[in-house]
Amino acid sequence: MDYSFNKEIACQLGIEKAIMLQNIHFWIIKNVANETNYFDGNYWTYNSIKAFSGLFPFWTEKQIRRILFQLEEDGYILAGNYNKSSYDRTKWYALTAKAFALYGESILPNGQMEKPERSNGIDQKGEPIPDINTDNKPDKEKQVKENVVVLDEQKAIDCYDNNIHPISGEIERDRLGDCIKQYGAATVIRAINTAVGQNKRKLSYIEGILQNWQRDGYSNKNKTVDADAERREILKAYAERKRSDNSKPFAGFISAGSL
Repeated sequence: MDYSFNKEIACQLGIEKAIMLQNIHFWIIKNVANETNYFDGNYWTYNSIKAFSGLFPFWTEKQIRRILFQLEEDGYILAGNYNKSSYDRTKWYALTAKAFALYGESILPNGQMEKPERSNGIDQKGEPIPDINTDNKPDKEKQVKENVVVLDEQKAIDCYDNNIHPISGEIERDRLGDCIKQYGAATVIRAINTAVGQNKRKLSYIEGILQNWQRDGYSNKNKTVDADAERREILKAYAERKRSDNSKPFAGFISAGSL
């Protein structure tokens, strides 16, 4: 992968900040052109520290946090959280007027950037994606799925808090959230229970279990687990609960050992 930065900005801020700012600026411009990820008067882009470390393998996660913190402290970027899930700690970043000025760009009086010519449909992948479906039925089905996902994710977090130890900080929460995203909440809960059974109450051990299962496959008494079938059962249980009592919150998953 090739990396680029603005020479003048590098002379003013340093190469590290110039490279990071260039990456954020690139996605902000795309999102402005495509009119997406606009919240609270700013256009935003987002990335986790883990994702940044994949983009910039020559930096450690500690260095990435320092660079982002310094850019925020110096007034070049804003940090926010516009994630749908409460557990998701992925940070969002917007450029300030001070940062746009480095690129010779300006901010309109209402706080928006003066938009460049529209790009060829390039957009940042991932959530949130605006839902413009006007069919009420698909909307309801989508909402049911989103609610189940949130409940499922929270169950995995609660299982970790109750059986390993309370999450101690943002880094640990990010790592657990990445596991839930990659492997699914049900599989993470199984890994937590396996770690507890072996008296290995560490997130690194749980991550190792998940990696082994991904490589070798997971089976329970020679019965392969069908994750898709499990998900369908979760959705079915949630839908039935909503039909039977629409006024009460879904409480079908409470104990960590139910999956």
